[in-house]
Amino acid sequence: MLKRWMSLSFLLVCSPFLVQCAMQKDFVSLDLRVRNMDNRMIKTEEDLRASQNAFDRAQKQIAQQGLLIDDLKSGMLQTHGKLDESSRSYQALLAENKGLKKQLAGSVGEMAGKMTALSEQVGQTASEVEEVKAARLREETERVMREAKAAEEAAAKAKEKATAARKGGPKNIEPAISKKKVKNAEPTVHEAPAKPKQDGASQKQPGTGGGLYDKALAQFQAKKFKESHDLFSKYLEKSPKGEHAAEARYFLGESLFNRNEYELSILEYQRVIDEFHGAAKAPAALLKQGQAFEKLNDVGTAKMVYYKLMDDFPKSDEAARAKTRLDAMK
Repeated sequence: MLKRWMSLSFLLVCSPFLVQCAMQKDFVSLDLRVRNMDNRMIKTEEDLRASQNAFDRAQKQIAQQGLLIDDLKSGMLQTHGKLDESSRSYQALLAENKGLKKQLAGSVGEMAGKMTALSEQVGQTASEVEEVKAARLREETERVMREAKAAEEAAAKAKEKATAARKGGPKNIEPAISKKKVKNAEPTVHEAPAKPKQDGASQKQPGTGGGLYDKALAQFQAKKFKESHDLFSKYLEKSPKGEHAAEARYFLGESLFNRNEYELSILEYQRVIDEFHGAAKAPAALLKQGQAFEKLNDVGTAKMVYYKLMDDFPKSDEAARAKTRLDAMK
């Protein structure tokens, strides 16, 4: 009994202290819980602010995307309009193309008929062109020959008059037959010997005029063209069919060419072509004849001469030079 009373008294004495301890402990625990809640509220506010910012940014992006979507819609509408217009243009082009194809097919058929007719005429035209070229060359050569013959006849008459006036004096007469006067010089021209046609080289006549030909050639190489002309003429008078007749006739033309006597040189080149067609100087004579016609500004005849050279002597060096001259005239 006493023990119970003592125990109860102890509890009564100690209970305020125990209650205070319990309350203090609860207060500390409550304070910790309040602080914890404050921290959580602060964090929640921060999260809310972050969420609000994210939401604001999302709204801006959505607004921008809305504008982009509107632009895209507008662009798509425009593109659809252009596609419709292009489709209509394409259909119109298809219809036009079909019409053009039909028209082209008709034109091709008509052209094929014309080409067939033209191809039949080409063979005839080619031969006619060659005939025209040859005829024109012959006409031009005959014209120059006629003029030279008239000049030679005039020279012969002058020679007869001079002979009669001298009463048997020296017979070496140098008439001026050139149509183009050369400064300080006039060529000596003799009556041309008959023109015998021969296919091969000239027949040799040894012992007649060989030294005279060498002298004439030396004068030509020294560019004394009047003297070389006179000596070549004398050589051909003595040896019209001599060993160097073809060369002498050619250099006779060269002497005249170098003295600007182009018309007379054409005649001498023509005699080389006619009388010594198989000689080595025949291609060279054709080439220089063409050049002489060029000097006379007769380009058409020069072309015909060059074509003849290429046809008659296709493998010669002169034919290659003639082709170069023709290319330069284009």
